Amino acid sequence: MISLLLGAALQMSPAVVTQTARNAPAQYLRVQMKVDGYGIAGNASMLVDRRTGRYFERFNLGPQSFYQGFDGLRAWQADVNGTTAIQGNDFDRGTVIAWGDLFAFPRPLPRAAALSLDAQHRLVRFSMFNGVADEVATFAEYRAFGDGVTAPGTITFTDDNGTWNAQVSGVDAVPSAAPDAFAPPRRRNDSAVAGGETSVPFLVATEIVIPVRINDGPELHFILDTGGQNVLLASTAKRLGLHPFGHGTVGGAGAGLIPTSFLSVDSVRVGTAVMRNQPFIVFDSPALGGLDGILGYELLSRFAARIDYRRNILTLASAVPQAWTRGVAATPFSFRSRQPAVPGAIDRFPGLIAIDTGSSGVLDINSPFANDRNLWAYYHASKPKPGTRAGVGGSYATANVTVGRLRLGTATLDRVYADLTSATAGIEAHPGFAANAGEGVFRNFTLVFDYPHQRMYFAPGGIRDLSGVILERRGAGIVVAAVRTHAAMRAGVHPGMMLTALNGRPVSGRDFDAVEAALAGQPGSSVRLIFDRTKSVTLTLIDYL
Repeated sequence: MISLLLGAALQMSPAVVTQTARNAPAQYLRVQMKVDGYGIAGNASMLVDRRTGRYFERFNLGPQSFYQGFDGLRAWQADVNGTTAIQGNDFDRGTVIAWGDLFAFPRPLPRAAALSLDAQHRLVRFSMFNGVADEVATFAEYRAFGDGVTAPGTITFTDDNGTWNAQVSGVDAVPSAAPDAFAPPRRRNDSAVAGGETSVPFLVATEIVIPVRINDGPELHFILDTGGQNVLLASTAKRLGLHPFGHGTVGGAGAGLIPTSFLSVDSVRVGTAVMRNQPFIVFDSPALGGLDGILGYELLSRFAARIDYRRNILTLASAVPQAWTRGVAATPFSFRSRQPAVPGAIDRFPGLIAIDTGSSGVLDINSPFANDRNLWAYYHASKPKPGTRAGVGGSYATANVTVGRLRLGTATLDRVYADLTSATAGIEAHPGFAANAGEGVFRNFTLVFDYPHQRMYFAPGGIRDLSGVILERRGAGIVVAAVRTHAAMRAGVHPGMMLTALNGRPVSGRDFDAVEAALAGQPGSSVRLIFDRTKSVTLTLIDYL
């Protein structure tokens, strides 16, 4: 067996499929497979254009079913319902395109890959880095099929989501392909929002935690995570009488992978918005903090979303109303897997910034970006402290710094608290983007997401508060809209109370801007607030993220 590590300028896809000279090489081939994927039995098929590397692949594995393909322009991935993400990150796009190239006529692969060939120059192992982990395919038991075609009889594929094993049952020449044969599938008509729009409160404010009902059951509490997918906590699934099956893995923040299983639910409701026949991955993780699950790409790809941090309100709509974005420039984004990322810059260093509403942090700067630009020296950072940040995949070490200016698309922020990460694995070690932005960045705006058009808006609004008490002008008064810290809760502050004095001076609605400025004052200083004319509370200003 021969092993090769080929550079991008030299590598050609090896002969996974060959055809004898007495037959005209077929341009289009269909590969049929019986699959055991992630502990679920099913089948798969793949149509490939051997001249161009275009392909369309479908795996039927119950709730873990998926589509993948390349139409000559777009590298795409889709779930069982046809919910599609066009891959814009170089690493994810490259691994999708490379899969079609392996079954095409010999052609350049998109970038370096590790290959192992047998004595007949047939591929037996292919490995390619997707930014987080190696995707590894092995090919064995080559045999003859119809039309003089020789192809592997077995294929095994492993990545950070787990493993599937396939028995190739047929490889057939196809005379032609329709113009849209390699386009993403159409998404099923599986969602609606009564009245065209619905609003729900955040139940917790450091991450966006919203009320959700599964199969019209009791109210549950889910994180709204732009970087996530449908997730149900295993203990919640058991409480609902649901029975997950299969086995896979999932990662994220932190270097580790945790085991998962899978199920489908009849309906998911957020306010009057509903999604039907939804696949979920199921796992247990302390990173969820006792919450019931995560909603992310599936919800946001079906509904326009407006996140109002000042009022702690999420609004979902069938399309983006003009009023949400009037006078605000759009920021286009691309997808890394299911997560949006926008062009930006950290001080004078440009790069892609991942948008992660599921992060309760501010700005995690990825280790490859920090190391390549020597940001440890640039920011005079201290030695990273182990375990200072954590996610689904475990904890990782960081050092605190202050970024002078952060740019995210059309928006800018000055003096942003940030963490330099020293991760060697996990999403913080992904070389394809600069940093992961979280709630501490987004709370400065009202966020609007338009996933179908791959754009978002950093609209005016948001909060610039260090007290943990979020206020709003209501009529002639100033009223508590939300309480965001345990200190303020323990002091007896709760939504609906009216602020009547600040630092010994009476206040009313016309003093709102001055009150906001006082509550965004010098960290470490104290403010004295009187609510409803009698309730006196003294709070220390602190960045409470």
